[in-house]
Amino acid sequence: MLNERQRHLLEKCEAASGGPDFFPSYLELIGELKSVQVAVWSFDDDIPRCLYIRHLQNTLFGEVAKTIYMTGWYRQDPVRKTVMEMEMGSRIIESFRETSSSYPEDYLRAFSSVYKENNPEFGFADRITIMATTPTLRMGIHIYFADTRELDQNLFTAFVDLSIKHFSAAPYLVATYDPEPHPVLATLSDREREVCLGILSGRKAERIAADMNVATSTVVTYRKRAYEKLGITSRASLFEICNF
Repeated sequence: MLNERQRHLLEKCEAASGGPDFFPSYLELIGELKSVQVAVWSFDDDIPRCLYIRHLQNTLFGEVAKTIYMTGWYRQDPVRKTVMEMEMGSRIIESFRETSSSYPEDYLRAFSSVYKENNPEFGFADRITIMATTPTLRMGIHIYFADTRELDQNLFTAFVDLSIKHFSAAPYLVATYDPEPHPVLATLSDREREVCLGILSGRKAERIAADMNVATSTVVTYRKRAYEKLGITSRASLFEICNF
């Protein structure tokens, strides 16, 4: 049975479905599910597209996870493979804890910084994934939890239907309501911020340079400028001020 707040949020999301006003209430709905992060991916192209990602407590945390995934790890993602093979109009729901054995070991190591065991404050202990195919979209919707718990099945079912409806209707809509970049990195240029995200995702300067298609010396310059603006001198300090 849904409570009054849950019904109200669902009604607001339903009324705004397919439009830019959808996201604020949607984020509140994520909180009602006791989730700490949501990520929605489109797998219609060779390179996945992030339709939406947001950590409710640390916006930078979601960005780092997205950065790790987009450096090429999506190629080993079992969720992506499953979605690409699904028949049109179907959906599959699975738990990360129950299916983690199907993930390559190097893939799991790449994402180790986002697990609860390595990041007690912001990491996740489990993830529920909704895989769905519609005439306009092949998608994966991840909702992350800081601990393992029983889902509110009535609310979860409504959330799944609502998510599929909205993102299928507006797969290219940008969540324009999102706040400015994480306060810690708000003073940086786009390139300086990109380098810092790369560092937080565990990559070396050479790898960041390759992903950015610039020289390693350029990455070093961006890193130096970023550290000066942030008032730090080391990688360890960057992790500390970003709560990683």
